[in-house]
Amino acid sequence: MSELANSTQEVKKEKETFDIVVKKKFPFDANIKSCFMNTIEAAEYVDALFGAVLRDYVGCKINYNDGSDPRLNNEVPIGKMYVTLYFKEMPDNKEGYANVTKRADISGKNRFGILMSMSSQSAGRMYDINEETYETLNKFRFFSARKANWNNLTGEIASNFGFVNSYNQEIVAFVTGLDLEKIFSEIYGTRTDEGVFQYQALPVQIVANASGEYVLQITQLDVNKLNDLRKSLGGPVERSEFHQYIR
Repeated sequence: MSELANSTQEVKKEKETFDIVVKKKFPFDANIKSCFMNTIEAAEYVDALFGAVLRDYVGCKINYNDGSDPRLNNEVPIGKMYVTLYFKEMPDNKEGYANVTKRADISGKNRFGILMSMSSQSAGRMYDINEETYETLNKFRFFSARKANWNNLTGEIASNFGFVNSYNQEIVAFVTGLDLEKIFSEIYGTRTDEGVFQYQALPVQIVANASGEYVLQITQLDVNKLNDLRKSLGGPVERSEFHQYIR
């Protein structure tokens, strides 16, 4: 028995461990530009772009497509950030071309009647978005080369826009499903003196205690550097389960 005990003790000897530490750190050679921005800040850029050219534009909302709306999924890839633009009919004396036209006088309807009309399909809407506005916005769609089903991207909501009391609401029209990355491409430029660029807008996290706002990571990708990296792979590469370390 004593021999067996001694043998067991030898097996239970403490294993040797070691720590991997790089004393001289490698430099991080960054080849992209990136910044953090919350969706409220991003909305200010959207406002500056569309507010300057769309007369009836009154604001926007930047959203994340979580895949819960089948109609939206036909126009916006799941997992992408998209933009909704809001419109309100402005006085005729305001400069620029109208983007929305009121179908009928709704001043005599009560709030419940307005909401009931708003909840129906296109036939029950208070406003029409004109074709020129759709044509202007088309290049900012995700699938701009494909014919748009604008009816699925257009609607109305009751908003307390301009009112302190939430009971005093009015109808505003909206067009949704616009690509935030294409909007940033227009704002920052895809071809500049510094090169040719693409842009990514990725959600990092939802802001706590906020109304669906996000922190975004906006990244400017250098297209030429991306192409150089692709070329560095050369021709067809032999398939392998891992990259072999050569001593």
